[in-house]
Amino acid sequence: MKELLIKNATIITMNDDNDVIENGFIFIKDKKIFDLGKTDDCKYNSSNQIDASDKIIIPGLINAHTHASMSLLRGYADDYPLKIWLENYIWPAEAKYMNKQNIILGAQLAILEMLQSGTTFFNDMYFYEDEIAKVVKKAGIKAYLCEGIIDYPIKSYDVQTKFDKIINLEKEYPTDDLVYVGIAPHSPYTCTKSTLLKAKQIADDFDMIYHIHVAETENEYKQIPDNNLSPVQFLNNLNLIDDKFTAIHCVYLNDKDRDILKEKNAGIVHNPVSNKKLASGIADVYKMMKKGLKVGLGTDGATSNNNLDMFKEMSHVALTQKAISKNPETLSAEQTLYLATKGSAKVLHVDDITGSRSG
Repeated sequence: MKELLIKNATIITMNDDNDVIENGFIFIKDKKIFDLGKTDDCKYNSSNQIDASDKIIIPGLINAHTHASMSLLRGYADDYPLKIWLENYIWPAEAKYMNKQNIILGAQLAILEMLQSGTTFFNDMYFYEDEIAKVVKKAGIKAYLCEGIIDYPIKSYDVQTKFDKIINLEKEYPTDDLVYVGIAPHSPYTCTKSTLLKAKQIADDFDMIYHIHVAETENEYKQIPDNNLSPVQFLNNLNLIDDKFTAIHCVYLNDKDRDILKEKNAGIVHNPVSNKKLASGIADVYKMMKKGLKVGLGTDGATSNNNLDMFKEMSHVALTQKAISKNPETLSAEQTLYLATKGSAKVLHVDDITGSRSG
């Protein structure tokens, strides 16, 4: 199908002016939005048409942080804090069960779930991303595929081999419409300084995003090599933070951390359901947004969430931010949808192609 005409819809553009087009049309040509406007002004025709009366069209949702193949571990090891959950349950289960075949199956299941709930772009941190790329291409979804890197407490592979895989994947998909390649050291407490720095060098060489868990729990402060520094300050002292730095969670930030992330134009991805399920805490997203930080929204993996539904994530972030601020005006519906569309697109540097009418 080379053309599609959708008529009579309410179109939420999420452009800079937050325009909403009542009784609007969208004309799609060669799988891209060619034009849109009022249905009464539509000059296009197509044998493929959809009457979207009483329907709302929004930009595709962007899941800015997930571990897609963990869909196969959904519901496993509930009711544990992050450290016990990871070290005693998740990492051993992954080592035993998450081989190449199961990672492919898990990615297929996750992508189906994301597409069914309106997600058209996701940012993945996991393993065998070269195989997940094939699933992405077949499904027609867009994805940032970031090979995960961990030095300790478990190490079942050579880190250099991981780096080589990332470089080879980037060379295989240098300008692809669907597959984008990033690098993903797991966290500042599971990777050595040398691994963190080598990952940064590769990110710089190939203009990749640097995708990493940061300040997810209070306990993380005790695990940082320099206990006098916050996780953000530790990473900044290594010159790792810049506009391609994609910090996941950021539940525990102080004013200095927020100043650093703002100055470096770094991106932050909030994962409200996962943070609540693991009792990690609640990030003050509204304070981040008021400061002008780039903030997006993600589900995390289905194992720490139990689903990959971005509408559920939007509901949780809005209600939670209202509750902690004790102000019902905190995080409006418009701001919430922004986080899941244009906000996430800006964090991932893909706002020129997705997230709003201007993308």
